[in-house]
Amino acid sequence: MTSVAVMQPYVFPYLGYFQLIAAVDHFVAYDDVNFIKRGWINRNRISNRGQDALFTVPVQGGSQNVPIREVITALDDKWLRKFTTQLEHEYKRAPYFAPVRDLVLGIFEEAAGQPVSELAVASMAAVMGYLELPFTRLMSSERFAETASLKRADRLIAITRALDAAQYVNLPGGVALYGTQEFAAQGIDLRFICERSVPYAQFDHPFLPHLSIIDVLMHNTPAAVREMLGQYDLKTAEDMATGGAPHD
Repeated sequence: MTSVAVMQPYVFPYLGYFQLIAAVDHFVAYDDVNFIKRGWINRNRISNRGQDALFTVPVQGGSQNVPIREVITALDDKWLRKFTTQLEHEYKRAPYFAPVRDLVLGIFEEAAGQPVSELAVASMAAVMGYLELPFTRLMSSERFAETASLKRADRLIAITRALDAAQYVNLPGGVALYGTQEFAAQGIDLRFICERSVPYAQFDHPFLPHLSIIDVLMHNTPAAVREMLGQYDLKTAEDMATGGAPHD
């Protein structure tokens, strides 16, 4: 069954986001919906000696009345030096520090003046390339602009049908927004991807889940991360409501 996911693009998102990318046949970056201030589009969490440490990519015009694709990054040398120091302070002893640092900084060094959506998609593509996994750049503003006037679920259904797919997959937060019946009425199977706990060594600190993929890559081989990407369940809305096991 061909599957689709549509998500706002996040900069170096967490493992569960990459599980979603890997779980579907078509991943669409939802770049023409409004920017979310203090959301995860331009910020994420890494570790600082076993505690959460937030990093935020500076942007211009980051209003919630502006589409994500119109919000421009405001990266400069000062921010890049500070972030580089932050990475080195926390991860210089990590087993895969050098290649992951180079991957991450390479993306940020080219991001000044870009739409934050382009930065986010570039970060996803770079990670998938590092993991030697396929990634196709699909932007909602480019491929599905004609659906922009549709409301929430109607637009996701239209995008799924335009890609000749029969399954739509969302992160768990969508269970409060989308109902099985409205998708089923259009011949689409709605599922939610639920990440299983996949703890890994973070030096000698207690495990912190849901950090940016940067943390995952610093501590694990690409092969180990590819294996982590398969550690999820696809559940129906009913499964989510009752805590039941996923259906095939």
